[in-house]
Amino acid sequence: MAREWHAEVASMGDGSTLRKLRFALSLAVSPAVEELGADPIGRLETWGRSLAGAAGVTLLAGALVNAIHAVQHRAGLATIPLWLLAALLMVLVARRSSSPVLARTLTLGAALFAFLLAGNRIALMPFMGWRDILPAVLTWTILTTLLAYAVSRTRRRHRAVLPAVLGLMATMDLTTIAGSWHAATGLGIGATSAALWFPLALLPGGSVTFGPSVAVVGLPGFHASQMLLGNASAMTAPMLLCSIFVLTRALSCAPVRTAVPRTFAGLDLRTLYGVGAALTALAAGEAVRRLPPGTFEAGWHRLLDNSAVFGFGFLATTPGRIVTAVTAGLVATHLGARRVT
Repeated sequence: MAREWHAEVASMGDGSTLRKLRFALSLAVSPAVEELGADPIGRLETWGRSLAGAAGVTLLAGALVNAIHAVQHRAGLATIPLWLLAALLMVLVARRSSSPVLARTLTLGAALFAFLLAGNRIALMPFMGWRDILPAVLTWTILTTLLAYAVSRTRRRHRAVLPAVLGLMATMDLTTIAGSWHAATGLGIGATSAALWFPLALLPGGSVTFGPSVAVVGLPGFHASQMLLGNASAMTAPMLLCSIFVLTRALSCAPVRTAVPRTFAGLDLRTLYGVGAALTALAAGEAVRRLPPGTFEAGWHRLLDNSAVFGFGFLATTPGRIVTAVTAGLVATHLGARRVT
């Protein structure tokens, strides 16, 4: 295999720049080879697993953000402990994953764009269209990929924790600016406060107000910053948890593990996990669809206190519920396997 790799490198040295870039891209998105003696995995199945995993991580991140916002709105609890619990859960999920870091980051970017665009069912969020989502997702994908690559190339991973955290904050700050620039322009907010948009979006709304006053019926003293931060909170918060997942994978020093099916009385338990998760997701989607209107949707008061629940509008359609159920089943099947070193 080493001789084959040297031959490939020598051959690429005589090729064009475009050919080198295509070869490098193919290496970045190609899955890891199967274990010695294992059956080969088809490319279609490999991409299916990768996309299902990215969609599963995105759905989990969105659900955690909505849970944080719901608790914040109803109980008035401090948001920092809730964010720490959500981050810890994403770290635990990432430790169970064995996907390539760079490939998963690219598919996560695609899943985030689809999730945010398909879930935009709330008319009160005027700055949540593709003009806002696309710049945010592109910025997040590019910067997170570069950060994950730099972290994964560090020999001593424990020394990369602090740079990874600082890089995460800078990435999310720039992502929030990119996703909120259209809204800031429309609301008449200058770029002076741009660096503060991301941290303020994680805090309860009304902590700081800036920008011009906006005339909204029944909302005296309403500021443009409240709408800006409410949109930013719903849009970039799932990206924050997805970044924690990616960087945990990049920092992981755990040994390579092989997935071994769990069995009970000769039955592969992964099948039970997958079917159970799919049925549970289907039932949950149907239950959400049957709830009275306005139960989870954002009102002006939810938008202004940064606790708007957003991102699952696709559960209102039958195809959306089916895709969500299939994704949950595939992810549960993968996580249901036992890992051995």
